[in-house]
Amino acid sequence: MSKAEQLYLLIALVGVALTLAWSPTRQMLMTIFSAILTPTVLEALKNVFLWVFWALKMILASHKAWLTHLITPRHIMYPSLQRDKQVSRNLRQ
Repeated sequence: MSKAEQLYLLIALVGVALTLAWSPTRQMLMTIFSAILTPTVLEALKNVFLWVFWALKMILASHKAWLTHLITPRHIMYPSLQRDKQVSRNLRQ
């Protein structure tokens, strides 16, 4: 850390310590944290968890589709290939 960053960090820590040492400011900060910041953090976490669940669901769905395509025979995936093969056999006979 640079000297300026260390100075800002020290000033911030001293400011927080002085604020928490004085009872009225401590009560004011607790009110702000409980009324505003806690519900905001909970809402943000809810959105993050919903997004992670959606992303996992999409990853699992794509893996399922990939495995299905990997093990399914070609003539089932593309029935027109089977018909083309039968037509070419009939033409050769």
